[in-house]
Amino acid sequence: MKTTKKDFEYFKECVNKWMDYFGIKRYHISFKHCDIGDSYAAYQVNEVAKYVVFKLSDNIEEEHIYEGWIDRTAFHEVVHIFINRLSALADSRYSTPTEMEEAEHDIIITLENTLLQDLTK
Repeated sequence: MKTTKKDFEYFKECVNKWMDYFGIKRYHISFKHCDIGDSYAAYQVNEVAKYVVFKLSDNIEEEHIYEGWIDRTAFHEVVHIFINRLSALADSRYSTPTEMEEAEHDIIITLENTLLQDLTK
């Protein structure tokens, strides 16, 4: 099934919503609506340049379409960006224990300021 321009616009809206929710403000963001193979969506990030491209597949098998799939897919891609710094440090052979701990605490503090606050209202 071809995804529509309306689907793509909603995907962008959802990505921005989740980026705002998690307070992720350190990246320049762009979007593409294109063929990405078997995935619903994907991202490319340049951690040094602080640039991320979110992609929505222009063709998704119909059996994978369900109510809420676009919002859930956007959430999934944003969480990849949310933990990207930790992943990048883990892949680096030169990261220090202090850098790893700082990245870990970035995640914990963000979750405290978002999910924890929402769950304890």
